[in-house]
Amino acid sequence: MNIQELVRAQLRKRLSHSLKRTVKHCVLSGLYGKDLRKLAVAFGTDKEGGHHYAKHYQNHFAALRNKRLNILEIGVGGYEPV
Repeated sequence: MNIQELVRAQLRKRLSHSLKRTVKHCVLSGLYGKDLRKLAVAFGTDKEGGHHYAKHYQNHFAALRNKRLNILEIGVGGYEPV
C-alpha cells in the first residue's frame, strides 16, 4: 500500500460523511478551479457525460461565478417520442 492509499484509507475511517464531502469539494475545486466541465465529470453529474450541458452552463453563468445562488433546473423528462 503506497502513502496515498494509506492516507485515503485513514481519512475514510476517521471523517464523517459531511466532512468527506467538504474535503472532496475543496480538493476537486482546487484541482479543476474554473473548469465546470471537469468538475461535472469529477462529481459524477449527467451534465457533462450524458447531456453536455456543463459547457453551456459555464458560458452562460460565467458572470455569476462568484455569487452564491440557488438554481432550480426543470427538465421536460423522458426521451420517448409522444
